[in-house]
Amino acid sequence: MIRETGVLVGRNVRISLSRRSFFQLIVSPLVFFGGFHLVLNHLLSSRGVDFAQFLTPAIVMMAMGLAAVSTGFFIARDRSEGMLNRCRTLPINGLSILLARIATDALRCLVPIAAIVAVGYAIGFRFSGLPAAVGFVALAVAFALSFCLGAAALALRSDDPESIASALFLPMLPLLNLSTVFAPLSVFPDWLEPVIRINPYSATVDALRALADGQPVSLAPPLIWIAALWLVFGLAVSRAFRRA
Repeated sequence: MIRETGVLVGRNVRISLSRRSFFQLIVSPLVFFGGFHLVLNHLLSSRGVDFAQFLTPAIVMMAMGLAAVSTGFFIARDRSEGMLNRCRTLPINGLSILLARIATDALRCLVPIAAIVAVGYAIGFRFSGLPAAVGFVALAVAFALSFCLGAAALALRSDDPESIASALFLPMLPLLNLSTVFAPLSVFPDWLEPVIRINPYSATVDALRALADGQPVSLAPPLIWIAALWLVFGLAVSRAFRRA
């Protein structure tokens, strides 16, 4: 199974090396990075917010959401082109297909994180140390993979890659906007604060910022969310794979 998974990971990575994938993984988050820097830098700096430390984790979170959209697109394309059916007729372990997809998505998440952090360093973002950097990356990737599983469960029920990609954008937008990803909690109305606090994006991005700054941080909220999403979406993708 390990050998089969390795072969499929290599295949998935080669397919991911396309112009569209490069744009979505790297160019798109960096364009948003520049746009938010121009629009929000003065506003947040005037409120006493260290903008580089605040914005870099936000763009990482946005890129992790885009990674899930890519997952849905590639799985739906494999299904529409008959790749999944071909794999299931071969004498290989079905779990290898899922493990290869997860491993590929983890590798693909590291690319935008590296690019975003590099640009962040250019404008003043810093990690408090190596353990903080490792924890930052591990938490971001684990969060992304939890949503990648959800995207996979949805994509296994469709053979239209473009429709799946469009559908996955819809839940990502309110999750991003109704969170502390791009704005601190203090700017939201009091009646909306409970919604902002319970958002998994808020819990994760707050932990990422605390890790980067070297501040005391409770990892329980984001890890509980990640474990719950892994469990729910893992069961969903397993069931969808059996029925696909």
